[in-house]
Amino acid sequence: MTSALAVPPPPGGGLLPCNLGKDPAVILLYTTVGSHTTDFLKGCPGEVIVGSNNSKPPSAVSSLHAKAAGGRAGFVLGWQGRVFKSLIDRDGVKGAETYFKKKLAAGYDYIVIDEVTAHPEWVDGTRYNRALRELMKRLPRKIIPYISIDLTMYPTGDYYLHHRRYLLRAAKEYARVMALEVYLHTGDVMAGAAPSVFRRASNRISHAVSGMAHTYNMNHHAIIVLGLSMHTNYAQYNYLDWPKYDMTSVRRQVNADRSASWRTRQHRGLGFYFVGSRDLTPSASTYYTLSDLTALLAREGRRYR
Repeated sequence: MTSALAVPPPPGGGLLPCNLGKDPAVILLYTTVGSHTTDFLKGCPGEVIVGSNNSKPPSAVSSLHAKAAGGRAGFVLGWQGRVFKSLIDRDGVKGAETYFKKKLAAGYDYIVIDEVTAHPEWVDGTRYNRALRELMKRLPRKIIPYISIDLTMYPTGDYYLHHRRYLLRAAKEYARVMALEVYLHTGDVMAGAAPSVFRRASNRISHAVSGMAHTYNMNHHAIIVLGLSMHTNYAQYNYLDWPKYDMTSVRRQVNADRSASWRTRQHRGLGFYFVGSRDLTPSASTYYTLSDLTALLAREGRRYR
């Protein structure tokens, strides 16, 4: 009799190939979650784009089986736009295009720009604004810009977004998606803040381009990114900060994105911001584990299929 233990596991760690279709949802992770990264690929949620700045893309999403299941790798230019700006200062648009193409040739599927902010250097007409717009045109559907919380959430964000309207329109036309940062602490979510904050971010990018040609359905080309960090050096950046309700907070935020308004319902995916598995690992005394949390995130991501 053959022992069950002798039966080999399915190829690819149990990942099944997916038929993603023409316009698959995007599940965007800023970095990997170690061995839990492949959890996000199960169930065919769409394109699961995992960020990295290493010379080669993460193996968790770049193997043949992972690719077939929707795994994608995004090369991240981080530090709140400083890496992108340094690249433009050094090499210009043509040099940046060459650099991006080398990363794509090395196995990366997308270039992720962290991030467009309220800094005056990002205003329409400035060097970095024009450079990003031109690069998105030269590499259509290969670039993902993050839109910072100072634009999506802060009181004056709508004013600043209006002065980045040409950049927003270019992202709508040429980026893979726009990643709208909406980072809420667990206590804020439990107090009921998520629906209004999600509506505000979605309304702002639409209002900023009001009256411009080729800007219909802006939010169909955007996703909300949830802040999930819990171990940074600054308390204001630790978003999962109430263990008793952290898991409920995640569910409530996704519910808000799915139902807060007709604009949020246009979103074709979801993002999660954290810096590595350590940043997402609960303390030993917390009732949920990293495995519990990643399983929840993967399950919520599948709602966008």
